[in-house]
Amino acid sequence: WRWRHRHFGGFWPLGRPGQHRQRHLWGGGGFGGFGNAGNGGNGGNATPEMANGGNGGNGGNGGFGGGGGAGGFGGAGGSVGSDGSSNGGETGTSGEPGTPGLAGFGGGDGTLGYGGSGGGLGGAIFVRSGKVMLSQVQFEGNRAIAGSGPSPGLGKGGAIFITPRQLQPDAAAKVVVRDEPLALIDNWATDAADRPTDSHDVYGALRFERRAF
Repeated sequence: WRWRHRHFGGFWPLGRPGQHRQRHLWGGGGFGGFGNAGNGGNGGNATPEMANGGNGGNGGNGGFGGGGGAGGFGGAGGSVGSDGSSNGGETGTSGEPGTPGLAGFGGGDGTLGYGGSGGGLGGAIFVRSGKVMLSQVQFEGNRAIAGSGPSPGLGKGGAIFITPRQLQPDAAAKVVVRDEPLALIDNWATDAADRPTDSHDVYGALRFERRAF
């Protein structure tokens, strides 16, 4: 059989059965959940003597793989103008800035005025839940590249990202390799560690099984 599958950041060309070749310019990680909406800024107060600026809104927290929202800037303090017979009032104080939102796993935290960047999770396959069976498959030339910016995210799992149980206790994501070998060639993740469960090829734990004959 032949299989073509389009994917964010790249595509799978037609190939031989049992061969999985994919080239990515960006990591095709799962979409981060939507962050909470930021709180609206507080309105400024105004008296004849002084007008203070309102406080900036708080940034929303990012979902899994998503960056945190930006914290709002505080409003500028107003000033009371002069009339024909008296001097104007004092200039009001500026409002306090809002608190930036925190990122979900793999994303960058928000900063004042800027949202955090998203993560690149799984250049070829992102497994959030359920079970994936692989048999005589080759992953070659895949990339997991996180978003850049003032608060960058993380790139994990150049070929495969398996959501760990500690990040999603109810997900029970599994990738089972049946009848080795599994070929992993020239895959790359921007933030890979030198560990079996966090490498340029795979983030998470693979399970190996042999078919009973």
